[in-house]
Formats: sequence, C-alpha cells, structure tokens
Amino acid sequence: MITALYVDNFKSWRIAGRIHVAPLTALFGTNSSGKTSLLQLLLMLKQTAESPDRNQVLNLGGDRSLAELGTYEEVVHNHALSEKMTLGLEWLLPAPLDVEDPANKGQLLFRGDALAFVTHLMWQTNGSTLGRTVVDRMAYSFSHAEFGMERSANNPSKYDLFVSDGEFRFHRARGRAWELSAPVKCYGFPDQVRAYYQNAGFLSDFELRLKRRCSVSTTLVRSATTLSASTSGPAQRPPTWAGAESASSTLCSPLGHRASLFRAAKAGRANHWKSALQPGSKNWD
Repeated sequence: MITALYVDNFKSWRIAGRIHVAPLTALFGTNSSGKTSLLQLLLMLKQTAESPDRNQVLNLGGDRSLAELGTYEEVVHNHALSEKMTLGLEWLLPAPLDVEDPANKGQLLFRGDALAFVTHLMWQTNGSTLGRTVVDRMAYSFSHAEFGMERSANNPSKYDLFVSDGEFRFHRARGRAWELSAPVKCYGFPDQVRAYYQNAGFLSDFELRLKRRCSVSTTLVRSATTLSASTSGPAQRPPTWAGAESASSTLCSPLGHRASLFRAAKAGRANHWKSALQPGSKNWD
C-alpha cells in the first residue's frame, strides 16, 4: 500500500514535500488546482518503468499512453527549466525484505517492511535551446538507511554511489576504478554498480519492488477515477487522459501548495472502501 507521495515542482505543485496517504485519502479543490496531477504522477512512473528505453529518464507519454503529459518544460512547475523536479513514493511491502551479507551467508545486513524512492530531476542544456532530462540524485530509503546515486562533484556527467548508513560500505571489486554512468531511467542502478561492487547486488531488489509497485498504480488510479465519477453522475472520463478533470475529482492540491488531507483512518471505513474500490483484488497492497 502506498503511504506517501513526494512532489516538488511538478505541474501545479510547487513545494509539497512528503504527502501522507492513508487507506482512504481525499483531496478537494477547484478545477486545474492539481488533483489530476497526483494521478498522472503514478501513471507516469508506471509507463516509465514499463518503457523499453533504458535511457529515457521519464516517459511523458504519447497518443496511446496512460498519461500524455507533453514535454519536460510542460510538466515542470511554471515551465521553469532552471528548477529541479522531485518525484517519489513510499509504500509498505507485502512481506518483509531481508538483505543478507554476501560475505557472511545467513547474516542479515538490513531488514524492513517499507520502502521509499525519491528522484531529483533537472534539465541539462547543451548551450542552445536543446537539452535533455537528467537525474541529479536518486535514492531508496530502507531500514533507516539511504542507498542511491548522485552526480559527481568533480564530473557532472558521471555519478557516485552512496549509502547513508554509518556501518555499511560498498566494497569495490579489484581492478581499475572505472567511473559510473548515469542511472537507468530515473530509478535504476546501472549494470556497472553490480559489476564494480561486490556487495551491491541487493540494490536490484529495490528496483524490482519499485517496478512491481508502479505496475499496480493503474488499478488505484482507475478506482479513484471511478469513485470521483460516481459522486457526480455517470462516468465521463476514461482511465487514459491528458489532464482534463471535473470539479469533483477525488485528488487535488491548492494551487501548488501542500494539499489539505482529509483521511478516514478508522479500520472499518477503510476496509469498506478497500472492498468497494477493488473487490477481491490483491492489487491494493
């Protein structure tokens, strides 16, 4: 289950930071205030994860995509290409994840039942009007530690691998210390990470779980859309849309600021809506 979203400089959202998500979360606002943007964020992450192009940082969609968002300039807040955009989510795992020490089999390095991913993106120009989206920093938070990649201070075209845990260190394999290339898409560690570091194999588990989480986002978005339509009459908006929304949409943000969250946290009501939104489905988690 998704427990939080991270959004900064994405469409109507200026600085939202971490937005808590409960089993049932409702956001209210006027048209074009950013409600659909949160749903599009989930769809954009899903179609990025499913894209066959490993060099495409964000899949902003096309005519046949779940969400057609245009260009990076159109999705960054106020079309400000000089600003960095932050996207991410936090969710509970269906089962605890154990990370074993490859040097000492059976010994656990980390264990947790929740995972978070946050990526910071920017527009990199080539000295003219042309440019491309690049990852400035991306990281997974797991078991009170952060694992990720960020642009090297010495060479912005290369990246450094980092970990925030004071006791754990990535161990380089013997041989020449080759530099690391850019992350895969906006969330993946390049193959060199696992080749150059002896104890970095578990990072693939984080990527896999993020892709699984993104793969069920469409179910959540379609449920939210159906619930929204049911409050105002017959459904008129299909699951695939580019941004048009009705005033009764389930999710919103007040013009780029942190949204007011109205949560039904009681287990009985949450379970009622869980069943109503997706009867008999395990995709909720």
